Amino acid sequence: MLINRPTLLAAALVATLSLPACGLGVEASGAQTDINAIDPASDAQAQTNLQLAVVSARTAFSDTVSFAGVTADKLSQIEPSLQYTAGASTGPNVISVMPEDANHWAAAVLSSSGTCFYTVVDGSGTALKGQGKSACDAGDAQRNVTQQS
Repeated sequence: MLINRPTLLAAALVATLSLPACGLGVEASGAQTDINAIDPASDAQAQTNLQLAVVSARTAFSDTVSFAGVTADKLSQIEPSLQYTAGASTGPNVISVMPEDANHWAAAVLSSSGTCFYTVVDGSGTALKGQGKSACDAGDAQRNVTQQS
């Protein structure tokens, strides 16, 4: 049996348009939705960890009324569920920290999505936040924060 070209093209078109009706097209679009949901979830986890580090830094500040000694080692004693480093963050559970001076402290965390979240906190409780797609180091926080919280 020979099928001419227009008949074959029409049959292929009907089959393609029928995919959503049988659910296959919906499953494919659902998979893309699942993939798109990964970034916000990763970002939320990184931001939660950063906020936990900020709470720990404020706790340390209240003990001495200075951020000068709020280092990775000190924060590990206060909140051991996270890892702290004076270098760059390498993931959502590794917080880059830097006491800038007695009244300012900076931190950064790298989300699994590749976004770096920054914060700079001062002694009065004001926190500036920001984000970027660069090396994720607390030393870069000051130039990446803009939004006050």
